[in-house]
Amino acid sequence: MKDNILLLLLSLLVTRVGAQQLDINTGGHKASVRQVLTTLDGKYLLSAGEDKTIKLWNAQTGNVAEEIRGQTGADNAGKIYTLALSPDNKLLAAGGWLGSAPDSVGIIRIYDFPSRKLIGLLQGVHRDVVLTLAFTSDGQELISGAADQTVAIWSMKTRKLVRSLVGHTSEVRGVCTFGDRIVSVGQDQKICLWRKSDGKLLRRSDGKATLESVVYSPALARILVGNADGELLVLDNQLTERQRIQNGTVPLGLAVSPNGQRVICGIYGGNAASNVYQSLRDTTFVKIATFGKNLNTAKAVAFLSNDMIVTAGGYNQELLVWQANDKGGGKLLSELGGKGRINWGVGLNGTRIGYANTYTDERGQSTLTSVFDWKNQGITAVTPVEKFGQLPVASGDYSLVTDSDGTGEAKLLTLMHKGKAVATIRRDDTDGFRHNVWGFLPDGKLFLSGGAKGVLKAYNLKGQEVAQLRGHQDEIWGLGASADGKRLVSGSADQTIRIWNTASFLTSKLTEPLASLFIGTDGEWVMWHPTGYYDASPDGEKYIGWLVNRGALSNADYYPVANYREAFYNPELIQKVLETGNLEASLVAVNEKRRDIKAMSPPQFRWIEPTAEVVVSTELFTLRAEVLSETAVDQIKVLLNGRPVAEERGLKTGSTAKATAVERTIKLLEGDNELRIFAKNKDAEALSERKLITYVPAVKKAINNRTLYVLAIGISKYNDPSVSLHYADKDADALSASLLGQKGGLFNEVKVTTLTNEKATAREIRKALQKLTRDVTQNDMAIISIASHGVNGTGKDFYIVPSDVELDNLEATAIRDEDIRHSIENMPCKVLVFLDACHSGSFGKTQVATRALTTSMDEVVRDFTSAGVGATVFASSTGNEKSQESDEWKHGAFTKALLDGLDGKADYDHNGVIYTKELDAYITQRVKELTGGTQHPRTYNTADINDFPIYIIK
Repeated sequence: MKDNILLLLLSLLVTRVGAQQLDINTGGHKASVRQVLTTLDGKYLLSAGEDKTIKLWNAQTGNVAEEIRGQTGADNAGKIYTLALSPDNKLLAAGGWLGSAPDSVGIIRIYDFPSRKLIGLLQGVHRDVVLTLAFTSDGQELISGAADQTVAIWSMKTRKLVRSLVGHTSEVRGVCTFGDRIVSVGQDQKICLWRKSDGKLLRRSDGKATLESVVYSPALARILVGNADGELLVLDNQLTERQRIQNGTVPLGLAVSPNGQRVICGIYGGNAASNVYQSLRDTTFVKIATFGKNLNTAKAVAFLSNDMIVTAGGYNQELLVWQANDKGGGKLLSELGGKGRINWGVGLNGTRIGYANTYTDERGQSTLTSVFDWKNQGITAVTPVEKFGQLPVASGDYSLVTDSDGTGEAKLLTLMHKGKAVATIRRDDTDGFRHNVWGFLPDGKLFLSGGAKGVLKAYNLKGQEVAQLRGHQDEIWGLGASADGKRLVSGSADQTIRIWNTASFLTSKLTEPLASLFIGTDGEWVMWHPTGYYDASPDGEKYIGWLVNRGALSNADYYPVANYREAFYNPELIQKVLETGNLEASLVAVNEKRRDIKAMSPPQFRWIEPTAEVVVSTELFTLRAEVLSETAVDQIKVLLNGRPVAEERGLKTGSTAKATAVERTIKLLEGDNELRIFAKNKDAEALSERKLITYVPAVKKAINNRTLYVLAIGISKYNDPSVSLHYADKDADALSASLLGQKGGLFNEVKVTTLTNEKATAREIRKALQKLTRDVTQNDMAIISIASHGVNGTGKDFYIVPSDVELDNLEATAIRDEDIRHSIENMPCKVLVFLDACHSGSFGKTQVATRALTTSMDEVVRDFTSAGVGATVFASSTGNEKSQESDEWKHGAFTKALLDGLDGKADYDHNGVIYTKELDAYITQRVKELTGGTQHPRTYNTADINDFPIYIIK
């Protein structure tokens, strides 16, 4: 039997290795969060859930620092329901629905937590999903409970089963352990007390409600249990009930504070609150705080400290960090989450998709508030007069009615014809659970129904299923159709909108979307075809990537689509697919050869030193690694804190057939240093995982040897006076003067080069860029400010127009964006670019790019902020907008806002220091005010560049 299981697992491994699927990465969770943990050192929060990822949140910044991904499959395969950290934080265990075949569903993954690497599987025991995990206090054993009614004890030394505990008659939902005892609770309403050493069932307590969770307080010697009647039970070590608390909502999750004196209860459903209980001297508990900011179920709960708490869930799967106060409430401290939101309703009007991110009504009828136009690629507010097609529940003599079948949910959907039932469609836990939204297509020949778990189906007028629409991963909440019925849009809790060709419903039982759309709360968006072709706003491609399975015994890899940009970024093709409804015809129309992601293999990495987080006391550190690639590696860079390390010296490489050795001695900065490796081959680019090195010098350096280098370019006067601007030169002069005053603050020296008007020739600009690249060091910061005309050339080239440009010879006389990029990527320091290079105007027949980020300008922003370049870019406008300047301001709107912000108005926290995020927020709001909402600046950077200080107010 064991041999057969091994063969099955090996066959699954072979067939699934290299399997690739597109996955959105919003910067947070996009499906139910099932578990939250904290690390011993307080650096990280760990969360996991039904989006199949484990996320490590930086407790200080609130950002996702790392993600751990494992092998995933279709539908539920890969969902994580439970996590456990060993007491010494050396091992991380993950359980859930971690396989596709019945024999592999109950696998438990064991990770070496310091390296985040999968080191083993616990398997062959559980025959259903694993719902709960707990390490023993010495970390030598792991206890697991599963939906197969069993509890298992595993040795961490051998990674083998010690024994199974059989006594439950339904799924086991919680386990905890103390001393030689194990406590398990389950859906069968039983609390079981086991002796761990021999597996004997010592006691069993039968209740009257499903038991959802259990934790143990060593300090109080108390077992705490949550049940489905909304009660918190307090038991002693012999299962004798000492207290029964009416919690007011089902305590789906429980956690005990570090001192063991407090317990936090998770919540079930909307309009409920998380309660915190404090023990008294007699070990009875009293409620001391209530927190009601999670707007829906929050199962995952944890303590950061004795009074600082994390509750995770809600409609948008956020992690809320809050502090229990002595007045009975909770103060929200921070909200950790991604940039996605549930699409509660959708509608379609031509190429304009209306959508609602706020729930206002049931059955997909929430008020549509925003519009995305896939043709004009803009996001606007819904106007009162615009109408969007949504699916009606009646068409001609036919109608749709639902019935809860006594469950409180729409389990039954009945097709009626002239008041008589034609067919009834029942939903259960194998088929979407319920009917969330339903309606007829415009021609009345088909109707659709969407439910949970991404289930969306089309039916004919006999009530027969004609198509399954595969794409969504969570609840369907909105459906809409074009007036001609050719296109359907669907909105989901998975934070995506899908666009479908309705003609395919009658030709294919399994239908994929024509395109999927994600819109971030930051206004960035990405739209993609299932084959990987995509279109995106300048910073939108960060939200999607390819998940690549590496087998059941390895971590999966995730590659952002930006790594494949040259092959798959194709806005024209996406537009054509939406127009024609057919990929193959669209490829022919745009003269594009179909590319296969499966034939492309990005570089991979093997770290030799460091392999985990390290703390050092010396300034120099030697990195050693290997870049693995099926094809020749074209480029390798070492990145320190998101910036390329200067490559002139010290980088050693050596190649074998498929491996390139990398060795580099790096000068560390005091504090945390994040190391990554960037590599590129003919197929794609890739970034290694992060490695954190903390440099704590034996003797702290007190000398500030940082220099701020500024290159300010402002051109108002050109050889052709017809295209002259008014204030671009004054923008450069004013910014230079402001930054010169930073000497003695964050920077020991400030060195400024200002090129305006006739001095800003192509030759002088190139010389200044070359000098800047030579002069800066790792400790410095560089600011490049460009206020001028910009013009599109042939292809994707974009040119900064110097004062001596020859319009009929742009390639020779203008500054190509590639020249600036090359300079930036060879600077080892942080680089800020203030980009105001798209004034409106015309050079004869050549239209100068508007300040809107045109396609070419989008490419500039993407290039400057890509992983191998790593600049932070403040762009003056977006879309098809024009940057504005005014006699009233004596500046462009962007520079006026920038100068005001640096003058102190951007110091939102009033600490005398302006950070990039503060400046971004101020400029965004101020430019909108100055221009009446017609110009919208944006700031872009790579995920590895965090908020940092740039200016001290004097």
